[in-house]
Amino acid sequence: MMPLNFTKHSVQKSFLEYQIIKPLKSGGFKSTYFAKQNGNRYVLKILDPKDIVRIKREIRAFKLVTSPYVARLLRYGQRKVEGKGVIFFVEEYVNGEDLDTLICDKNRLFDNLEILRFLNCGILAIESLWNPHKIVHRDIKPSNIIIRPDGDSVLLDLGIARHQTLSPLTPSGIIGPGTPGFMSPEQLKCIKGALDLRSDFFGLGICAYMMATSTHPFQANDYHIVEVDFIPKSPRELNQKIHVDVSNLIMKFLERKIYKRPRNSEIALGLIMQVKKEVMKNEKRNE
Repeated sequence: MMPLNFTKHSVQKSFLEYQIIKPLKSGGFKSTYFAKQNGNRYVLKILDPKDIVRIKREIRAFKLVTSPYVARLLRYGQRKVEGKGVIFFVEEYVNGEDLDTLICDKNRLFDNLEILRFLNCGILAIESLWNPHKIVHRDIKPSNIIIRPDGDSVLLDLGIARHQTLSPLTPSGIIGPGTPGFMSPEQLKCIKGALDLRSDFFGLGICAYMMATSTHPFQANDYHIVEVDFIPKSPRELNQKIHVDVSNLIMKFLERKIYKRPRNSEIALGLIMQVKKEVMKNEKRNE
Protein backbone atom coordinates (compact mmCIF):
# COMPACT_ATOMS: atom_id res chain seq x y z
CA MET A 1 0.00 0.00 0.00
CA MET A 2 1.13 3.54 -0.78
CA PRO A 3 0.84 6.28 1.87
CA LEU A 4 -2.18 8.53 1.41
CA ASN A 5 -1.31 12.01 0.20
CA PHE A 6 -4.31 14.32 -0.16
CA THR A 7 -4.18 18.10 -0.42
CA LYS A 8 -5.78 20.23 2.26
CA HIS A 9 -8.21 21.57 -0.41
CA SER A 10 -9.34 18.04 -1.39
CA VAL A 11 -9.91 17.06 2.24
CA GLN A 12 -11.87 20.27 2.88
CA LYS A 13 -14.21 19.52 -0.04
CA SER A 14 -14.99 16.09 1.44
CA PHE A 15 -15.42 17.26 5.04
CA LEU A 16 -17.50 20.40 4.79
CA GLU A 17 -18.68 20.13 8.41
CA TYR A 18 -15.10 20.83 9.55
CA GLN A 19 -12.67 23.65 8.89
CA ILE A 20 -9.44 21.96 7.83
CA ILE A 21 -6.68 24.15 9.27
CA LYS A 22 -3.47 22.39 8.28
CA PRO A 23 -1.84 18.99 7.75
CA LEU A 24 -0.14 17.41 10.76
CA LYS A 25 2.71 14.93 10.97
CA SER A 26 1.57 11.75 9.27
CA GLY A 27 2.94 8.23 9.24
CA GLY A 28 2.12 4.81 7.90
CA PHE A 29 -0.83 4.67 5.53
CA LYS A 30 -2.77 7.67 6.79
CA SER A 31 -2.99 11.43 6.42
CA THR A 32 -3.60 13.60 9.47
CA TYR A 33 -5.07 17.10 9.71
CA PHE A 34 -5.83 19.69 12.35
CA ALA A 35 -9.54 20.57 12.09
CA LYS A 36 -12.07 22.79 13.84
CA GLN A 37 -15.83 22.67 14.25
CA ASN A 38 -17.89 25.20 16.22
CA GLY A 39 -14.77 26.43 18.00
CA ASN A 40 -13.68 22.93 19.04
CA ARG A 41 -10.38 21.43 17.90
CA TYR A 42 -9.97 17.93 16.49
CA VAL A 43 -7.53 15.65 14.72
CA LEU A 44 -8.89 14.22 11.46
CA LYS A 45 -7.19 11.05 10.23
CA ILE A 46 -7.80 9.57 6.79
CA LEU A 47 -6.91 5.89 6.41
CA ASP A 48 -6.63 3.44 3.54
CA PRO A 49 -9.52 0.90 3.74
CA LYS A 50 -7.26 -1.80 2.28
CA ASP A 51 -6.06 -2.29 5.86
CA ILE A 52 -9.63 -2.67 7.14
CA VAL A 53 -8.92 -5.55 9.54
CA ARG A 54 -6.27 -3.55 11.39
CA ILE A 55 -8.49 -0.45 11.30
CA LYS A 56 -11.32 -2.42 12.92
CA ARG A 57 -8.93 -3.52 15.64
CA GLU A 58 -7.88 0.06 16.25
CA ILE A 59 -11.54 1.05 16.62
CA ARG A 60 -12.00 -1.88 19.03
CA ALA A 61 -9.07 -0.69 21.13
CA PHE A 62 -10.38 2.88 21.28
CA LYS A 63 -13.81 1.64 22.38
CA LEU A 64 -12.35 -0.54 25.14
CA VAL A 65 -9.89 1.95 26.61
CA THR A 66 -10.89 4.93 28.73
CA SER A 67 -7.98 6.88 30.14
CA PRO A 68 -6.97 10.54 30.38
CA TYR A 69 -3.54 9.40 29.22
CA VAL A 70 -4.73 7.90 25.90
CA ALA A 71 -6.22 10.11 23.17
CA ARG A 72 -9.90 9.38 22.45
CA LEU A 73 -11.61 8.44 19.20
CA LEU A 74 -14.77 10.56 18.91
CA ARG A 75 -16.16 9.55 15.52
CA TYR A 76 -15.35 7.33 12.55
CA GLY A 77 -16.88 6.51 9.18
CA GLN A 78 -16.40 6.36 5.42
CA ARG A 79 -16.02 9.12 2.83
CA LYS A 80 -14.61 9.74 -0.63
CA VAL A 81 -11.64 12.06 -1.11
CA GLU A 82 -10.53 12.78 -4.67
CA GLY A 83 -12.85 9.96 -5.73
CA LYS A 84 -11.10 7.42 -3.51
CA GLY A 85 -13.01 5.63 -0.76
CA VAL A 86 -11.38 6.15 2.63
CA ILE A 87 -11.97 5.52 6.32
CA PHE A 88 -11.81 8.56 8.60
CA PHE A 89 -11.26 9.01 12.33
CA VAL A 90 -12.05 12.14 14.30
CA GLU A 91 -9.95 12.13 17.46
CA GLU A 92 -9.67 14.55 20.33
CA TYR A 93 -7.04 17.24 19.87
CA VAL A 94 -4.54 17.06 22.72
CA ASN A 95 -3.13 20.49 23.49
CA GLY A 96 0.65 20.48 23.78
CA GLU A 97 3.71 19.44 21.77
CA ASP A 98 4.81 16.01 20.64
CA LEU A 99 7.84 14.65 22.42
CA ASP A 100 9.74 14.14 19.17
CA THR A 101 9.57 17.87 18.40
CA LEU A 102 10.66 18.79 21.92
CA ILE A 103 13.65 16.43 21.89
CA CYS A 104 14.82 16.47 18.27
CA ASP A 105 13.82 19.91 17.03
CA LYS A 106 14.01 22.01 20.20
CA ASN A 107 16.85 20.05 21.87
CA ARG A 108 15.05 20.12 25.18
CA LEU A 109 16.43 18.22 28.16
CA PHE A 110 13.94 17.29 30.86
CA ASP A 111 14.65 17.38 34.58
CA ASN A 112 14.28 14.52 37.04
CA LEU A 113 10.73 15.28 38.18
CA GLU A 114 9.54 15.85 34.61
CA ILE A 115 10.90 12.45 33.59
CA LEU A 116 9.28 10.75 36.58
CA ARG A 117 5.95 12.41 35.77
CA PHE A 118 6.27 11.22 32.18
CA LEU A 119 6.96 7.65 33.30
CA ASN A 120 4.01 7.76 35.70
CA CYS A 121 1.59 8.93 32.98
CA GLY A 122 3.02 6.41 30.53
CA ILE A 123 2.57 3.50 32.95
CA LEU A 124 -1.05 4.51 33.54
CA ALA A 125 -1.66 4.65 29.77
CA ILE A 126 -0.06 1.24 29.23
CA GLU A 127 -2.01 -0.23 32.15
CA SER A 128 -5.32 1.01 30.69
CA LEU A 129 -4.55 -0.94 27.52
CA TRP A 130 -3.30 -4.11 29.18
CA ASN A 131 -5.74 -4.56 32.05
CA PRO A 132 -8.21 -6.05 31.46
CA HIS A 133 -8.06 -5.84 27.65
CA LYS A 134 -4.66 -7.48 27.01
CA ILE A 135 -3.69 -4.88 24.40
CA VAL A 136 -0.03 -3.99 23.77
CA HIS A 137 0.51 -0.62 22.09
CA ARG A 138 3.70 -1.78 20.28
CA ASP A 139 4.64 1.68 18.99
CA ILE A 140 5.59 3.84 21.95
CA LYS A 141 7.93 6.50 20.60
CA PRO A 142 8.35 10.29 20.95
CA SER A 143 6.18 11.15 17.93
CA ASN A 144 3.27 9.21 19.47
CA ILE A 145 3.34 11.16 22.73
CA ILE A 146 2.03 14.64 23.48
CA ILE A 147 3.36 16.58 26.47
CA ARG A 148 0.57 18.85 27.70
CA PRO A 149 1.22 22.32 29.19
CA ASP A 150 0.54 20.91 32.69
CA GLY A 151 3.34 18.35 32.22
CA ASP A 152 1.16 15.26 31.81
CA SER A 153 1.68 13.09 28.74
CA VAL A 154 -0.90 11.52 26.43
CA LEU A 155 -0.36 8.46 24.24
CA LEU A 156 -1.55 8.56 20.62
CA ASP A 157 -2.25 6.09 17.81
CA LEU A 158 -3.48 2.55 18.48
CA GLY A 159 -3.11 1.57 14.83
CA ILE A 160 -0.65 -1.30 15.28
CA ALA A 161 -1.65 -2.38 18.78
CA ARG A 162 -1.39 -6.13 19.42
CA HIS A 163 -4.60 -7.67 20.78
CA GLN A 164 -3.40 -10.74 22.64
CA THR A 165 -6.93 -12.17 22.84
CA LEU A 166 -7.22 -12.12 19.02
CA SER A 167 -5.30 -14.04 16.37
CA PRO A 168 -2.18 -12.27 15.00
CA LEU A 169 -2.40 -10.49 11.65
CA THR A 170 1.18 -11.33 10.65
CA PRO A 171 2.40 -14.93 10.28
CA SER A 172 4.54 -16.50 12.99
CA GLY A 173 8.24 -15.84 12.48
CA ILE A 174 7.68 -12.54 10.69
CA ILE A 175 8.29 -9.29 12.57
CA GLY A 176 5.02 -7.49 13.12
CA PRO A 177 4.57 -3.76 12.50
CA GLY A 178 6.59 -1.35 14.57
CA THR A 179 9.11 1.49 14.36
CA PRO A 180 12.80 0.61 13.93
CA GLY A 181 14.74 1.60 17.02
CA PHE A 182 11.70 1.50 19.32
CA MET A 183 10.65 -2.16 19.26
CA SER A 184 11.40 -4.35 22.25
CA PRO A 185 13.78 -7.32 21.89
CA GLU A 186 10.84 -9.75 22.03
CA GLN A 187 9.14 -7.85 19.20
CA LEU A 188 12.27 -8.02 17.09
CA LYS A 189 12.62 -11.72 17.81
CA CYS A 190 9.02 -12.31 16.64
CA ILE A 191 7.90 -13.77 19.98
CA LYS A 192 4.33 -12.49 19.62
CA GLY A 193 2.89 -14.55 22.45
CA ALA A 194 5.47 -13.11 24.85
CA LEU A 195 4.38 -9.51 24.32
CA ASP A 196 2.72 -7.90 27.31
CA LEU A 197 2.75 -4.52 29.04
CA ARG A 198 6.49 -4.95 29.76
CA SER A 199 7.11 -4.72 26.01
CA ASP A 200 5.59 -1.24 26.12
CA PHE A 201 7.67 -0.44 29.22
CA PHE A 202 10.74 -0.89 26.98
CA GLY A 203 9.56 1.76 24.50
CA LEU A 204 8.66 4.04 27.39
CA GLY A 205 12.18 3.59 28.75
CA ILE A 206 13.71 4.61 25.40
CA CYS A 207 11.61 7.79 25.44
CA ALA A 208 12.63 8.59 29.03
CA TYR A 209 16.30 8.04 28.15
CA MET A 210 15.98 10.47 25.24
CA MET A 211 14.28 13.03 27.50
CA ALA A 212 17.25 12.82 29.87
CA THR A 213 20.04 12.83 27.28
CA SER A 214 18.70 13.89 23.84
CA THR A 215 20.24 10.69 22.50
CA HIS A 216 18.91 7.21 21.71
CA PRO A 217 20.21 4.49 24.08
CA PHE A 218 20.71 2.01 21.23
CA GLN A 219 21.62 4.55 18.52
CA ALA A 220 18.18 3.76 16.96
CA ASN A 221 19.70 0.46 15.84
CA ASP A 222 17.60 -2.71 16.09
CA TYR A 223 20.73 -4.87 16.13
CA HIS A 224 21.95 -3.04 19.25
CA ILE A 225 18.59 -3.63 20.92
CA VAL A 226 18.88 -7.42 20.66
CA GLU A 227 22.69 -7.63 20.92
CA VAL A 228 23.48 -8.06 24.63
CA ASP A 229 27.14 -7.15 24.06
CA PHE A 230 26.08 -3.59 23.26
CA ILE A 231 25.70 -1.81 26.62
CA PRO A 232 24.20 1.69 26.53
CA LYS A 233 25.72 4.34 28.75
CA SER A 234 23.47 5.26 31.67
CA PRO A 235 21.58 8.58 31.43
CA ARG A 236 23.67 9.93 34.31
CA GLU A 237 26.89 9.25 32.40
CA LEU A 238 25.62 11.58 29.67
CA ASN A 239 23.88 14.13 31.88
CA GLN A 240 25.18 14.67 35.42
CA LYS A 241 21.99 16.55 36.35
CA ILE A 242 20.06 13.26 36.23
CA HIS A 243 19.72 11.76 39.71
CA VAL A 244 21.38 8.36 40.02
CA ASP A 245 18.08 6.73 41.04
CA VAL A 246 16.28 8.21 38.02
CA SER A 247 19.09 6.94 35.80
CA ASN A 248 18.89 3.45 37.31
CA LEU A 249 15.11 3.41 36.95
CA ILE A 250 15.30 4.25 33.25
CA MET A 251 17.84 1.47 32.74
CA LYS A 252 15.49 -0.92 34.53
CA PHE A 253 12.87 -0.28 31.84
CA LEU A 254 15.53 -0.93 29.19
CA GLU A 255 16.47 -4.43 30.34
CA ARG A 256 16.81 -6.73 27.30
CA LYS A 257 15.24 -9.66 29.18
CA ILE A 258 11.52 -9.01 29.64
CA TYR A 259 11.47 -10.69 33.07
CA LYS A 260 14.02 -8.14 34.37
CA ARG A 261 11.71 -5.19 33.70
CA PRO A 262 9.06 -4.26 36.28
CA ARG A 263 6.61 -7.18 36.39
CA ASN A 264 3.45 -5.08 36.41
CA SER A 265 2.19 -1.51 36.64
CA GLU A 266 1.79 -1.57 40.40
CA ILE A 267 5.48 -2.41 40.85
CA ALA A 268 6.51 0.17 38.25
CA LEU A 269 4.46 2.94 39.88
CA GLY A 270 5.87 2.00 43.28
CA LEU A 271 9.42 2.30 41.96
CA ILE A 272 8.61 5.72 40.48
CA MET A 273 7.21 6.89 43.83
CA GLN A 274 10.30 5.69 45.71
CA VAL A 275 12.63 7.46 43.30
CA LYS A 276 10.54 10.64 43.43
CA LYS A 277 10.95 10.78 47.22
CA GLU A 278 14.73 10.50 46.88
CA VAL A 279 14.84 13.20 44.20
CA MET A 280 12.76 15.59 46.31
CA LYS A 281 14.95 14.94 49.38
CA ASN A 282 18.01 15.74 47.28
CA GLU A 283 16.46 18.95 45.94
CA LYS A 284 15.61 20.12 49.49
CA ARG A 285 19.20 19.50 50.61
CA ASN A 286 20.43 21.62 47.71
CA GLU A 287 18.13 24.57 48.36
